[in-house]
Amino acid sequence: PPPGVEWRPATAAAAVAAMSAEHAVLLAFGAETFRFGWRDGVPARDFGAQLAAAVKSATGLNSLQGMELFIESPGSGEAAPPERRRVTPRDLFEGRCTRGSGSSGGDASPLPVLRIAAAQPAEGQAVPPTVPQRVAVATPAAGVAATAAKPPARFQKKGGSQFQFMRIMQMDKDPAGLRGASNRRRIPLSEVRDHASTGDVWMALAGRVFNITPYMDYHPGGKAELMRAAGADGTALFNEIHPWVSVDMIEKLQVGLLDNSTPQRATNSSSPSSAALHPTEWRSFPLVQRTQVTPDTLLLRFDIGESKESGLRPGQHLNVRVKVRRGQELVEVQRQYTPISAVEDRGFLDLLVKVYPSGRMGPVLAGLRPKAPNGHTAEDAAKGRGDSLEMQGPLGSLVYLGAGRFSIGAPGSAGHREGTAAHVVMLAAGSGVTPMLQLLRPLSAEWRRGGGPMATLVFCNRREEDIIFRQELERLAAGAAGGRFRLQLLLSAPPASWAARSGTAATGVGQAEGRICDRILADAVSLPPPSSGEGVSPEAPAASVAPAAAALALVCGPEGFNTAAMDSLRRLGLQSEQIYVF
Repeated sequence: PPPGVEWRPATAAAAVAAMSAEHAVLLAFGAETFRFGWRDGVPARDFGAQLAAAVKSATGLNSLQGMELFIESPGSGEAAPPERRRVTPRDLFEGRCTRGSGSSGGDASPLPVLRIAAAQPAEGQAVPPTVPQRVAVATPAAGVAATAAKPPARFQKKGGSQFQFMRIMQMDKDPAGLRGASNRRRIPLSEVRDHASTGDVWMALAGRVFNITPYMDYHPGGKAELMRAAGADGTALFNEIHPWVSVDMIEKLQVGLLDNSTPQRATNSSSPSSAALHPTEWRSFPLVQRTQVTPDTLLLRFDIGESKESGLRPGQHLNVRVKVRRGQELVEVQRQYTPISAVEDRGFLDLLVKVYPSGRMGPVLAGLRPKAPNGHTAEDAAKGRGDSLEMQGPLGSLVYLGAGRFSIGAPGSAGHREGTAAHVVMLAAGSGVTPMLQLLRPLSAEWRRGGGPMATLVFCNRREEDIIFRQELERLAAGAAGGRFRLQLLLSAPPASWAARSGTAATGVGQAEGRICDRILADAVSLPPPSSGEGVSPEAPAASVAPAAAALALVCGPEGFNTAAMDSLRRLGLQSEQIYVF
């Protein structure tokens, strides 16, 4: 147990009597339960930090990504089942799911149980019952009374507890997500490549294919090291770093066997010789142009060869890697980007890069120097004395096929599906707009020909000057799309001159203040008739909306934004297969 915490058998009543915090719940994960308490007036920041420490102590998880919180309040009688409902950390902090732990007269009534469980794949799935076996009792300090995070074990500086991971594997009957399918299925490398995003990672190791997504939070070297071989054959890298470790440690994550005999399917319509990128090889391309788009956003154009196409299809992305100095050594850093140039463009590839001062990748890319202009050959690039960037791709499981049709997953795989969307709802925050910009290129070409699905982009930023390509997007919504595209601009810190308004038939552009919420998304998903232009409050009750069955929602942004968007979309009636997160 962490310092100051004593694991011992105890009832909920005994735990209550042992502590004097004013609010408390029993934090439960699997069969283990311990007490988490806090006082009135504790700052929200301190509460969040202590809750995160308690969650990590109980589960080994670095975050609640892929997990959900359920409050279980005891029933009125011994035979009454507990009341269960999904809650958020804010609900807990604001007192919507707890009761005071102290009481006059020594009444030690049972506390609600806050259960941490894997996100449910379908609404209505049963939540594992609570079976408290042991309770962590901590002496409350000023502010929040909660357990402190465990000091990381040696060789576990970046990941969670390996023992915790092994325990989760024992508890989870299907950690690989097979849903009854065989884990001996022959899988071509082309299918593995379609699982290379941070929330969906497959990897081939020693002739076997693993879904290592559940292991991402527990890898001792951190997530970035695993992403080096995401969607690829990582055997050589694994043997280089872990020559003494057996892959049997993650055998429950096996989804199949690598099939090297299957001809690899092409990633696009281009012949291999005309594709600049390669899905498993790193290739270097020189920077030829650099443009400042916003105060903290750059557009970088790379020379990929005069007759070459990138090899991407609409919806796909690529990996880039650089080396940064950390102390006396150079450390490799990788990140995924979606080019905003058209996939059919030849000779160049455009990356939109948002530069955060504390970031690891952005400042490095911002420091790249363009080579001399008008050079397209390797010899010209060398003479230009400019900087180059290593890239690898294509990656990603979503591809736009045209006429509203989307393909998700590897063709021929068990998880592959295709469908037609009459309405594409794009939800983007900050630089998360890049996959939307890429998809708007083929969509706008279809609109010019009088076809294509309807589309709505809800673009969220903090300040007005952060809005990337605002003029181009407003021009597209104002008429270039023939009424098939709507734009909603949402600012969380707008200037005083920012006035909320609905999109109209004349402009197709709406704007509002606040954050992503049910009201904003209800309007976006339903495509209501254009209003007269009055302001719209994000907190106003949503009007009746049209069915969302024909919509496909695409989401890209920070983790918190993605989670809030998905929750809201589900409340509005969209099913899981109608939501895709880049």
